[in-house]
Amino acid sequence: MEALSQALNLTTVFDHGHKFNGGNAAAAAAIKKASQTQPVILAAWEHVNIQFLTADLGVKKSQIPRWSGSDYDTVYHLELDSTGAVSSFEVLHQNYTPCSTVGHYKPCAHL
Repeated sequence: MEALSQALNLTTVFDHGHKFNGGNAAAAAAIKKASQTQPVILAAWEHVNIQFLTADLGVKKSQIPRWSGSDYDTVYHLELDSTGAVSSFEVLHQNYTPCSTVGHYKPCAHL
C-alpha cells in the first residue's frame, strides 16, 4: 500500500482498522469526511473485512459480493456525493494475476 501511495503521491493513514480505533464504522466515517475535501480516496482493506467497510459506507449488503481469499484482481469503486453518501458502487477487475501465492512461488514469465 505504501509503495502505491508514494507512486500516486497520496498520504497513507493508518488511523482505523478492523478491531482498533472504531473499526469499520469509524473508518467509513473518516472516508466520508475526507471525501468532502479530497476528490479521490484510495483505501486498501483486508478481503474478509472489506464487505463490512463497504456496508458501513452505505452500500446495500445485497450488492456486495463475497471476496475470495485468492482474489487479487477485484476493486470496489465507490463514488460519494457532496454529503458523503454513496452515489454509485461498481465491482471492477484489474486483470491482475499474481506471480506467487502464499507458500507456493511461481515465477512471473513477464519479469
